[in-house]
Amino acid sequence: MKARIAIVLLVMISFLSGCPEGGIYYTLEKETPTTDNTLKNGIPIHGVAKLVPAYYVAAGSVWKGTLTPAPVAWDTSTPITPPVDGALCTALVAFDPGPGLDLYGGFITQSGNVGLYKAAGPSPTTFVGGQITDPLVVDKQVALLEVLNGGAELVISTVSPGDPFSYGLVLFDGTTYSTLFPDTATKPFTGVAFTSTPGTYWAVSGTSLYSGAAGALVVEPRLTKSATEEVLTSVFSDNGTRLFVTSNLGYVYYSADEGATWTPNASAMKVSDTVVSFLTVAGGPNQSKMLVGSDGYGYYVLDTAVTPPTLARFADSTIGLYTASISRFLIDENRLFACTLKGLWRTESFDATDCSVESWIQE
Repeated sequence: MKARIAIVLLVMISFLSGCPEGGIYYTLEKETPTTDNTLKNGIPIHGVAKLVPAYYVAAGSVWKGTLTPAPVAWDTSTPITPPVDGALCTALVAFDPGPGLDLYGGFITQSGNVGLYKAAGPSPTTFVGGQITDPLVVDKQVALLEVLNGGAELVISTVSPGDPFSYGLVLFDGTTYSTLFPDTATKPFTGVAFTSTPGTYWAVSGTSLYSGAAGALVVEPRLTKSATEEVLTSVFSDNGTRLFVTSNLGYVYYSADEGATWTPNASAMKVSDTVVSFLTVAGGPNQSKMLVGSDGYGYYVLDTAVTPPTLARFADSTIGLYTASISRFLIDENRLFACTLKGLWRTESFDATDCSVESWIQE
């Protein structure tokens, strides 16, 4: 029972509200036997990565989508082979440790930990034999993977077994794994970022924002939250200077000066009388408007050109994305992916200057 609880706790950090009957892991278990050739099955998406000429998506198994002049053609009959039978991928990124991009994935099973694995590029087919055996990550659950510092570093958010569990951050520069934050946190790390002057890492865990040099992160005192109990759900930097922190109480905190000062939206964002929990931020470098994914209300556009910043909800209430929980975005020029609890969405008409979209397609 403890092993299953650990897995549910890990996977649910992507969506910080409750999920029915066993949470996301339950949904992943039900999704695995799907045999049709689309991704339109209400499946939770835990990451999408690009290795030209293909995309790879973590939806229980890892599936490959080939780039074509029109839609992405997904092959859901033959997944990328998992490291062990029954292992599910809950975090996926493309990272270049040299000399080229590889896939890195965090895997779990219903019975316990599996860990961090690599599938070698440029056309990965299997995670078998790709276990990362460094003592800092081996046999630990992987809660989050993020590529930072202009693609030079991979950050792994780890979950160490125990009673209670403990949480940490590991930094990989392509050669060496090192401690970014020791396994002493009591809540999972759900977001990490990097600013370039003087080389500062940022991370959110529970109600705390941390900042500092690698191995020396401390609670950041300059961010004033709306309430002591406010949970911080993600942190993002688009250009190494600006920072965005999301919360479960309807706020996005914006800093234009590497965390020296912070400005939130004027009041908590609500739908009717329900406070919106925000989960993630993405957008083009130095753009005044940014995408903000929410838990159950699709996405919003944050406008930083005004003070305080404003938030406007995506307006198309006729499609499922309007009420989706969006945990991650992937921007690839005019192509934008939104990873949700109920499938992968894509648009070919994304404009980073104003975050406008002409239409969405559910894969």
